[in-house]
Amino acid sequence: MPVETNTLVNGRMTNTTDRVFITPTVAKRSNYDGSFKQDYEYKRGSGDLDECNGREYNGKYTYFATQTFPFFPRCHWGHIGRDFLKP
Repeated sequence: MPVETNTLVNGRMTNTTDRVFITPTVAKRSNYDGSFKQDYEYKRGSGDLDECNGREYNGKYTYFATQTFPFFPRCHWGHIGRDFLKP
């Protein structure tokens, strides 16, 4: 079941269906040292956001922070400009 969050769109809060699905699994016993990321499964078409927590907004691709995992984008679209790589 998808998780619904509120998103600010055109100055108004709207419900945006997040695309995070929790898949139940049985994990091996391990130390709880923060080594593991939260588990989720991206399902294309399951919500308004893509696998990078983004979508088109006012004609531009925009990344969104959400109240549920993955919270902030875990990937980015586009190319890095050469001037960005200069020391």
